[in-house]
Amino acid sequence: MPSAISRHLKHKRSRKQNPIANRPQPVAALPIASATAVGLILTLNFDEPVTLDGVPGFTTDVAGPEPVSAQKTAPNTVEITFSAAIAAATSINIPFRDPAIRNASGGYVVSNTFPV
Repeated sequence: MPSAISRHLKHKRSRKQNPIANRPQPVAALPIASATAVGLILTLNFDEPVTLDGVPGFTTDVAGPEPVSAQKTAPNTVEITFSAAIAAATSINIPFRDPAIRNASGGYVVSNTFPV
């Protein structure tokens, strides 16, 4: 029985346990399965369905052309139209965490260079 001088101890949650609300949702990276460049269009195929929001900031090793528009032609295929011909391109430069193409868990396209 507590005496009149002592305080009643409150039950506190352990700080060692991280509540679920504070844990970030795990995301899976989104690798490119294949890429082809024909004329002005770069076609990217992925292993899983993706979402497209805006124009990706992808570039190629060909100097000058920049992405103008993008469209999703299939659940796992994205076509990016460039401002000039990119048929001579041999690689794609993918920026870090480009928000335009994501997968269902929120993962980004793996940032690196990818051969065409």
